[in-house]
Amino acid sequence: MTTAIKNQPNNSVDPAFAAFFKPIARTRGGKKLWAADVETFWVGKALASNVMGYTDVPLEDLGAPIRAARDQNTGEVKFTQSGRVATTVATGLREYVSGVQENVFASLNQFEGMVREERAAEFERIVQMADLAGKPVRDRDTSDTEAAIKARQEAAAQAEAAQAVACTQVVPEPEPKSKKPHQRKKAATVPEVPASNGATPEPVSAS
Repeated sequence: MTTAIKNQPNNSVDPAFAAFFKPIARTRGGKKLWAADVETFWVGKALASNVMGYTDVPLEDLGAPIRAARDQNTGEVKFTQSGRVATTVATGLREYVSGVQENVFASLNQFEGMVREERAAEFERIVQMADLAGKPVRDRDTSDTEAAIKARQEAAAQAEAAQAVACTQVVPEPEPKSKKPHQRKKAATVPEVPASNGATPEPVSAS
């Protein structure tokens, strides 16, 4: 949903501020600074401000605004985790964009202050209207958030209880059977052969 600014013919505030609120077409591009494409948006603006004498962005930075990122110590080209060459914006152009951003913020602060002063009653009324319009959303978010937190806590408690029960029901592993002590084999006894002539019998060797 795009919010367009309405015409205010009796508004004494500088109409140039209205340009900040006009919808612009979104485009896909390469590297961005402050949500705008470096090569198709910022380079042209910096060139124009150089022509007017407002800035002095180095021409080298405007001619090669996107550079390969390099290691500060070795100067070697850096790569991303996906294997692509890492890039960076030229320092001069990056500083230019930073200055524009600071100036825009300062101008918007000035704009708000002018409106608060010149149309104080209207400003206070719209503040109250916005607060009233947003109350149902805030209340719903609060209620839904509390319910979601409670549900997560209950789910965590149930999971913890189930884990505790599972731990108490673990079947213990059977103890390993103890080995019987090794028993030495008894030596075989050799039977005596009775002598036929009354002589003492000689033992028979076991084969």
